[in-house]
Amino acid sequence: MRIGLAFLLSVALFACGDDEPRGGADAGLPDGAVAPSCTDEMQNFGETDVDCGGPNCMPCASGEACLVFSDCRSEVCAGGVCAGGRCDDGIQNGLETDVDCGGEECEGCLGGAACNGPDDCLSTMCISGRCAEVSCDDRVQTPPETDVDCGGPLCPPCDAGRTCNEDSDCISLLCFEETGQCTLAVCNDAIQNGDESGVDCGGSLCPGCPDGGACNSGFDCASGQCAEGACVSCSDEEQNGTEVGVDCGGPNLCPRCAAGGPCEEASDCVSGQCVDGACVSCTDEMRNGTETDVDCGGENLCPRCDDELACVTGDDCISGQCQEGTCVSCRDGVQNGGETGVDCGGDTACPRCADGLSCEMDDDCVGMRCEENLCISCSDRVTNGGETDVDCGGMTDCRRCANGSACLEGTDCSSGVCDGGICQAAACLDEVRNGSETDVDCGGRDCPPCADGGMCSVGSDCESGVCDGGTCAAPTCMDDVVNGGETDVDCGGVTSCDRCPDFRRCTAPTDCETGMCTMGFCGDGTGAVFLGYATWMQAARTMSDADQDAAMRAACEAAYAGSSVATTDMIISRTIIDLPANNTSGGWLIPACPNCEGAPHAACLEGHARNCVNPGADWPTVVWDGNTNCHSSSRRALCIGGMSGGM
Repeated sequence: MRIGLAFLLSVALFACGDDEPRGGADAGLPDGAVAPSCTDEMQNFGETDVDCGGPNCMPCASGEACLVFSDCRSEVCAGGVCAGGRCDDGIQNGLETDVDCGGEECEGCLGGAACNGPDDCLSTMCISGRCAEVSCDDRVQTPPETDVDCGGPLCPPCDAGRTCNEDSDCISLLCFEETGQCTLAVCNDAIQNGDESGVDCGGSLCPGCPDGGACNSGFDCASGQCAEGACVSCSDEEQNGTEVGVDCGGPNLCPRCAAGGPCEEASDCVSGQCVDGACVSCTDEMRNGTETDVDCGGENLCPRCDDELACVTGDDCISGQCQEGTCVSCRDGVQNGGETGVDCGGDTACPRCADGLSCEMDDDCVGMRCEENLCISCSDRVTNGGETDVDCGGMTDCRRCANGSACLEGTDCSSGVCDGGICQAAACLDEVRNGSETDVDCGGRDCPPCADGGMCSVGSDCESGVCDGGTCAAPTCMDDVVNGGETDVDCGGVTSCDRCPDFRRCTAPTDCETGMCTMGFCGDGTGAVFLGYATWMQAARTMSDADQDAAMRAACEAAYAGSSVATTDMIISRTIIDLPANNTSGGWLIPACPNCEGAPHAACLEGHARNCVNPGADWPTVVWDGNTNCHSSSRRALCIGGMSGGM
């Protein structure tokens, strides 16, 4: 009653809301100091009980009133009353020296925990306020060990012959009281010890326990069977353990029960069939259990039934088909059991039907096509099933038809063109993308190139000569192609491109950097550009590209005989200037003779370092490019046939 009044008084004091801080006149005391009011045998100034609790007084003992845990010595405030501390509450309280250990009520602390004396420690050693660690492998007997590194609450139990205080100190669980030593566990000591499951039986060393003896597994039992912690037998002529019948069935090692014996599930029975709590047989010449016919079918282990025998599902039948409660066959020469044709098709296990046999849906047919209740295919050499011609076209899975085949629309034809009911060959004006076209009526090997934006595979598919990412791109001055009015690659013409350097193609002086366009090439025409070649060019027009290249290579090698310049540097490139079609004249770019650069050389026209002399009779006669040095008598030896010409 005193506690309740004190508690109510403390609450009332808090509710008054006086001007003094909590603790009233005692507020502001230094740490550890006790206010005079804590000894006046009255509950006042924030105390939760008489002279205890609150912000200034010492915590209250168990059973005294509290508001928060700090009001209690145990630091446990439950229901407004200080409760005693427990040794498992995860808090250091009461008389504990550390969390849940030490003191008069809890067990000793582990190494490293706070302590006041040896009794606070499991090791019984308190050094500088801390429990000493106990090592079970330091080869020294230290408390609480009963022998060196064994026994006691912390170390493993001891072997036989080692010192002990109680049975738990010993592996054998036998501490001989008279000697204080562990003794060996034996199978005739009338004690359950070691790993025995029963007294002197079971475990790894002793013989198996008799029926009724304690066990943990079948290995502990003489019968080899442990049921619910007790050994049972399959030969004691009693139903015990987990047996479902006398010495049979159940999850242990007993044999399965014979037909007619009790059972709880199929695994209890020799036959594998348990029906209504009794084992039945697939060889008893009776229809029983879940059999659908005598000794066959059903959900158990009986074989499937032959044709004409009773069934519930296809699983009851050897044929896999149960039709109207009877097993039917895919090999009986009769259309039955849901078959769409004789021994084929339908929602059965029978194979699909061949072409020409009856069907109801595509799945009934080998060719996966059922038209007008007949199986057809794209390889039966007959126009059927919606085909527009033999095995092709139509709204089918057959291939598209070749040119000349019958058709109804373009999709029936491989060319995509159906005209007058006949598939037509691809053309560049049929408004269909077909043949080798890359887009509709353009691109590919046969049709004109496509405009900008058309689909393409290579540059030649495009008017611009540029195929970028499968699409024809508009000409630019950086696409490495002669297009868009350019006179040569990315230069010249009525474009915004750069003017062309010497030896690049031109049509007007404005195409060239130098402002000079001579015979279709940028430059002044002296030294390297030659006219004529009429006789040779006429022959060259009938040559293949390879023959022309070979002829030009031979000419260069002859012209540069003895030169230090590599042959590949002397080849006249047909890609720089080609023979114009239907033209009897043209020019070829010939590199300057390298040996003529600098000092005069026998292979050069004297005074003209870029012009080579006639290399031999095999070189075709040419007309000089306009230089007149050969007109003087001193130069005529360098001229060809007295003409104003040379190389």
